Amino acid sequence: MKSRSVLLAEDDLEVGQHICVYGLKRSPHEGAPIMGQALEVKAICLPYFVGQLLSDPAKPTLTLDCRFLRLMRVTQEFVAAQEAGAAPMPHP
Repeated sequence: MKSRSVLLAEDDLEVGQHICVYGLKRSPHEGAPIMGQALEVKAICLPYFVGQLLSDPAKPTLTLDCRFLRLMRVTQEFVAAQEAGAAPMPHP
């Protein structure tokens, strides 16, 4: 059985969780530079959270604002593929 990704509310965030940015709340037709990139949640102080990009853990952590982002939980297979160096798909 395949596990499915799930959209998250701000209050659903947990340290250690694997998520990605699904889109922008106010401009759903626009993308965000890190959209689709798996992140590990390192710390939370709502409305902000600190995330580490799993595709390149050498990069500094990012501080993101939940008020502007739609977030989703990602599957372990998705995380493993990005940790292995999978390149993100270009946005149309």
